Amino acid sequence: MEDTRAAAGGLSAQERRLTIIGAVVAIIFFGATVMMTSATAAQAYRVRDLATNRHDVLRETDRLTAEIDRLRSLSSVRERQVFLGLVPVEHVRYLSSPTGNVALR
Repeated sequence: MEDTRAAAGGLSAQERRLTIIGAVVAIIFFGATVMMTSATAAQAYRVRDLATNRHDVLRETDRLTAEIDRLRSLSSVRERQVFLGLVPVEHVRYLSSPTGNVALR
């Protein structure tokens, strides 16, 4: 009977089960590989976007730092002194304290 099945090209029930289980396992591994590859690609795009964003933020930080330095410069303050209501000091007087302390507890 075994020869008849082999000659007819048929498989026993156990061989069919093993073939089906092997196919299912192969499909699961293939699906897991595709999912992991997709997740890795998505992660790579996210990393690239964050690096680009970081570069933009650093460039903006540098620009703002330069702007702050420019606005703090003496020439900038002189240009804006009328707008800011600044007036030159004529007579400078310093206060002194007998204890040398500015604040006492």
